[in-house]
Formats: sequence, structure tokens, C-alpha cells
Amino acid sequence: IVFVLVFASGFAGLVYEVLWLKELSHLFGSTTHAAATTFAAFFSGLAVGGYWWGRKAARFDNPLRTYAMLEFGIAVTAILYFFLLAAFHFIYPVLFAAVGGLRPLLLVSKFVLALAVLFPPSFFMGGTFPIMGQYLIQRRGQLGRLGPALYGVNTLGAAFGAFVAGFVLPRWLGFTNSYVVAIAVSMCVAICAYLLSHSHTIPPPAPAWSMAPSDEPRIPGSLPARGILATALASGFIFISLEVLWTRMFAQVLQNSVYSFAAILVVVLVSLALGSGVAHLLARARLSAVMVLWTLLTLTGVAVAVSPHLLYQLTDGLTYMTISGGWGAHISGVFKSVALTVGLPATLAGCIFPYLLKASQRRSDGAGRTIGRLSAVNTVGAILGSVVAGFVLMSLFGLSISLALLSASYLTMAVVVVQGATGRDQILRGIPLVLACLVLTVFSPTRIRFEEPANSKESNLKVLDTWQGSYGIVSVVSDPGRDLILVLNRKYSLGSLNGINTEQAQGSVPLFIHNRPRSVFFIGMGTGISAGSVLPYRVDRVVVCELIPEVVAAAKKHFKEYTCGLFKDQRVQIVVADGRNYLKGTREKFDVIVSDLFVPFQAGTGGLYTREHFQSVRERLTEKGVFALWLPMFMLSEREFGTIAKTMLAVFPQVTLWRANDLPGHHVVALVGHKESKPVERFFERRGLVAATPELTEVLPIIRAKILSLYAGNMAALKREFRDYPVNTDDMPVVEYLAPIANAEKEASDGRKGTMDYFAASELYDRLFTALPPEKDPYLSRLSGDDTRMVWAGLSRYKWRLHSKFGTADKAERYREEYKLLGSVSPWVKIKKEEGRRKR
Repeated sequence: IVFVLVFASGFAGLVYEVLWLKELSHLFGSTTHAAATTFAAFFSGLAVGGYWWGRKAARFDNPLRTYAMLEFGIAVTAILYFFLLAAFHFIYPVLFAAVGGLRPLLLVSKFVLALAVLFPPSFFMGGTFPIMGQYLIQRRGQLGRLGPALYGVNTLGAAFGAFVAGFVLPRWLGFTNSYVVAIAVSMCVAICAYLLSHSHTIPPPAPAWSMAPSDEPRIPGSLPARGILATALASGFIFISLEVLWTRMFAQVLQNSVYSFAAILVVVLVSLALGSGVAHLLARARLSAVMVLWTLLTLTGVAVAVSPHLLYQLTDGLTYMTISGGWGAHISGVFKSVALTVGLPATLAGCIFPYLLKASQRRSDGAGRTIGRLSAVNTVGAILGSVVAGFVLMSLFGLSISLALLSASYLTMAVVVVQGATGRDQILRGIPLVLACLVLTVFSPTRIRFEEPANSKESNLKVLDTWQGSYGIVSVVSDPGRDLILVLNRKYSLGSLNGINTEQAQGSVPLFIHNRPRSVFFIGMGTGISAGSVLPYRVDRVVVCELIPEVVAAAKKHFKEYTCGLFKDQRVQIVVADGRNYLKGTREKFDVIVSDLFVPFQAGTGGLYTREHFQSVRERLTEKGVFALWLPMFMLSEREFGTIAKTMLAVFPQVTLWRANDLPGHHVVALVGHKESKPVERFFERRGLVAATPELTEVLPIIRAKILSLYAGNMAALKREFRDYPVNTDDMPVVEYLAPIANAEKEASDGRKGTMDYFAASELYDRLFTALPPEKDPYLSRLSGDDTRMVWAGLSRYKWRLHSKFGTADKAERYREEYKLLGSVSPWVKIKKEEGRRKR
């Protein structure tokens, strides 16, 4: 029964942790700094709780009842979390306004806020392990056997919690109800432990355990107390660093979604639980603690060095893992590849901390005190490791070298463990040193080139430059056609020169829709081409918010000449921050807000499609402001698009649909939310959008016609059609959890199943124009007849190109003729006709 309670406690603990990190990312932003701040606050509570409750453990007459009180404390403080978080949502904008310009001070403020929210429940969590250990372990000789077993069962429960919190609960119940489930589990554990405590009262052991010789035979080779604590600290530091780097490593070959992260976490936790089981078996054997730790550290160092080579072989040279059998086959393949790559090193590393309980038992002054002390030191190492791995190792050394250094660190620890060896045992000091030399040379992870883009050999891509940081690897590559491509983690294109027309449209189209913009805000920068496209017009202020600093550096170095002076224009402010978080905190208002094109299934982007974010955007718009949310139709299912559209319609009084291009294979659209529900003004009135140069002024009528031809409809016309779709919220993030599955099904069906690209998009435009033709569209009511014909011409042009590429020749010809007829009113056509008459 006790082990069942420990399993359930571990389950609830990981559900809490996953949900806390997610919720606070909405408040603090999806930056690695914010994540590290939240992680440090949570683990600080665990460390302090483990140490404090461990020191008090021997004083409790009924440790099991104390354990019940701790679980009850977790549940109560978890409930208070709701009230504290609601208060902090009001406090945060004030705090941002006060210290937003001082980034270190803002980071400290976030840590203090996270500490206030997370410290109470995590403080109680930290005490559960030492208190239960105090109850269960009554003799010193049991510490090495029961301690690892207790730790392993708790970790196995945590693995199950990570699986349920990553794959099941948020998608089915939403975050709030998932949180309630975790609270209910904690309350059940508390009640069961309390009831059990009435029939299992055990007198506390003496402060200093007495040991009969038969309890633990003396075995040569023991570690000093300081050595044990140092090993606990170092093992926590190195392993959490490894977990961070392994996550970055798998991001190079896996679909970078919430499910990929959850799969890695589950495999790591299961491996830690297996390691605890191995430590339990080792503790039962009559072996030298020094020899066991030396063996574990040496084998772990070698296994860590081998893990990148295993991934290289499993993925056929770091080939991006394609999806051929649907979602189920894909996610099982993810689990398989992660388990085969890091399962062994994680299991070996997972033996170290539990086995330290065995190494400590001869000098132990009580189970609770020993467990609490070791847990606290190990957790402090984990805090330091997460910070160093995220902000120092990746930036200074890169992924490959960092993995090699951590591998060598395990081998160095093995040398330190046997530093007092004499005679023949001195060879034990030399073996890890030799292996460390091999790890840093012959078998070094640096031989794996993670910076090369996926499938670069087949497409003849050439790597021009790379940057490695806390978000992964940013590369600039070129192809034989002289195209420049900005790539994140070997796969995700953030923009290219071949797509320059689409990228320019993403910035300029919203300007024309507003007509008189003076201030513009961009969420995401990419190559900088979209943001730069607004600078040829007379706008007063442009703020560009980019999450990844390495992307800014890459764009500035390689795409500067295509951004219309973005990096030197005095009107521009480039901010390295989370765009959603920045808008939530700032009090500045903008005429136009543009959300760049994001991969909908990529982890961290789901928050850009929620009702709460749209409400925050609306608050930051001026009276006649517009918000352009660009969407890759070729990556969206009908359900995702309908969900996003319904969510936009729930926030904005008027939502219109615009195309960025007429490329059916890579179709991009914008859902434009209007602060006011009014007809569009005539483009280019005297007080309207003004070009900065005479040359651009001359072609404004042609651009005007082009913009009109990209209008795709008024979304209010299909409001009934979207009524069965859910509203996407922070609490029920449908898009974030649906998009990876939809993308897997799409790839498994050669890109056609459920996608909004190709003919599905054409059918959507037809339904929009049928339900509300441009002549009757209230948004277009002020346009002339020729302007309305240009809107129809744009639809005909899209269908012409669609059928030319994917349809039939007769339909393509029909729509071409239709476009020629409707497009004859275009200023460009009229200019060409006038030039022809002049020549004649």
C-alpha cells in the first residue's frame, strides 16, 4: 500500500510540474530564460523542502501521518495557485511597465513571482521522499535497499504522470480540469496515508542509529561524506544538463511538438526508474561502494558519448524522421528512437543517485535526514545544470562539444571517486582518463555534424553559417539556384529569398488594409523581409519582436540587403523577447499588429492562436487598428483552420480573409481581425498610406489592384459553418495538441488528407463568395464596380493556377480566360494597353 501511495504521489507531482510550466509560460513568455526561471523556482522548493523535512523527520512520532499532512499541504497550496496566478496576471503588466527595459531586473522579478506561486507546494513535495523513507526504513542496513526502491517507484509514477499530462489530460480535459485531477489524486493519497497511519504507528528510531555487526558486514572501499555529497551534486548537474541537450539533439530529427518533448521526458523518467531498480539490486550485493560507483560513472560516460552516434545510425545519418504510417506509427517510432538512443545512458545515470543512499548508510544518522540531505544537494545540482546547459554550454560550445564535455565529466568523476586508490587499484584511475581522451577525440560526439540541414546532401544545400543557442541550431544555407534559406533545427524554414514576394506581402498587405498606419508591431521576424517591407511607406514606428536571438544575428548578417534598411532605420526597434508576452506587458498601442507565419504544430506556437492572446492583441490596437494572423494553409487541417477562425470571430467584431500569394502548393493566408466593424475605406486617399519615394508612388495604383485581388472573403459569412468547432483557449489548447496529429496524418497521405491546401482552399473561397458575394459584402461596400471586379479576378487567377498545377487543362484554360476578362480593369493592364497605343 505504501508503494502504491508513493507511485500516485509521483504521478500527481509530474502532472503539477507540466501544468505549472505551461501556465507560467503564458504569463512569463515562452523564452528559455522564463522556462529556466520557473524550473529554478520549482526545484528550489523541492531542495529546501527535502532538506528541512529531512532534518525534522526523526522527531515525528508517526511519519506516515506526517506524510499524509504533506500530501494534504500539496493539495491545498495547489488550489491557492489559482488565486495567486489570477492576481499575478494583474500585477505582471504593472511590473513589465516598471522594469521592462531592464531585462535582468525583469528576470529577477519573474523568479520572485514564480517562487511565490510554486514554492509552497514544491516545499511540501520535497518532504515526501525523506518522510516516507523515515517511516519505511527502520534499520540502517535497509537504507541502501529500500531507499532506491522507494525512489524508483516514485519516479515510475512520475513517468506515468508525464505520459498522461503530455498525451491525454490537456487534450481531453483542458489544463484546469487536469489540474483538478492532480489535486484529487493528492487528496486521495493524503486520506489513504492518514487512515493507514492509525494502524501502522512505529516509534521513531534513535537520532543516531545503532548497528549490529550483522546488519551490514564491513566491505572495503567507502566514500567519505563530502565525496558522497559532491557526487550527488555533480550527478544532478550533469544529468539535467544532459536532458536539456538530448532534447535539443532530438529536435534536429523529430517533429518539434509537445508530444516529442513529452516522449523524451517519459523515456528519461522510465530509465531513471529502471536505474533505481538496478541500484536496489546492487545494494543487496556485497560489493565495494567505490567500485560500484566507479563502474557506473565510467559506463555512463561512455554511453553518453555513444548516444549521438546511435542517433546518427538510427536515423540514417540524421535524416528527419518522416511520417509514413499515420500518427500512431509516428509516435511509437519516436518512443523507439528515443529509448534506443538515450535509454542506456539514462538508466546508468539513474543508478548513481539511488546508490549513493547505499554508500551513505554506514554514516547515516537517520533515513529521513540522509535522504533529505542527498535529495537537496542533488536538486541544487539540477538547478545549476539546467541554467548552465541552456545558457552557457549551447551558446559557447554548441551541441556536439557540450555532449562530449558532459561525457568526459562522468569519466572525470570516476577518477575522483577512486582518488585514494593504491597499489593495483591505481589502474582504476587511468581507465577513465584514457576513455575521456577517446571521447574527446576518436569517439567524440563532435564527429556528428548537427548543423547540416536535413536532406542537405540530396538537395545540394551548402551551409554558409550556423549559430547555436538555447533554442537550438540556426543555419543559413544556399542551394544551387542561389536561394538563401534561414533554417531552425535543420528542418524548419524561417524564410528564404525564393519566397521574398510572399514575405513582403505578409508585411505590406496589412498596411493597405488599415490605409493610414503610423505604428506597426511584428510578432516574429524570421529573415526580416516582412518587417522591412513596411519601411518604404511613411510609418513612424516599427517594433519587431523575435524570440530567438540567433535568428536576429543570422538575418542581420545574410538578409540585410533585402530588408529595406531594417537594421539601421531609426524608426525600427528590434526586441529579443516573446511577442505574446511583450504585448501583454506593454501599454503601447499600434495601428497594425502582424503575426508572422509560424509552424502550427511546433511546440511553443500554440499560444499564438488562443482567445486570450487575441484579446490581448485587441487591447493593444488603436481605435481603427487591424491584426493580421498569417497561416500556412498547407500545414492546417480543416478543423484547425475552423477552430482558429471561430476563435478570431469570438474576439474581433469583423474578420476578413486575405491571400499572400496564389501558389496552391504553398498557400498562405491571413485572418485579419478589425477593431471596428466598418467598411474598408477607399485605398490611397490623399490622407491614406503614403509612399516614401516618388518611384513607389507611381506604382501605387498597380499595388492597390494587386491587394484587392488577394481578398478572399468576409469570415462572418461562414460563422454558422464554424459553430461546431471549439474555441481555442489557453486552458483548452486544441490547436497545439491537434496540429501535430493532423500534420502526421497529412504526411502519411502524401500531403492531401485533411489539409486546407489545394482544392479545399478553393472550395472555402467559393463558399465565402457564394454566401456573401463581393457586391453584397458590407466590408467592400465603398468600393467601385471596377474594384469589385478585381476581387473576382483574384479568385479566378487562383483557380487558374490551381488547375494548371493540380487540375485539368480545360478548367485551367477556362479560369485563365475568366481572369483575363475580369482583370482587364487592372491599372497594370490599362498601362500596358496605353503603352501599346503609343507605340502604334
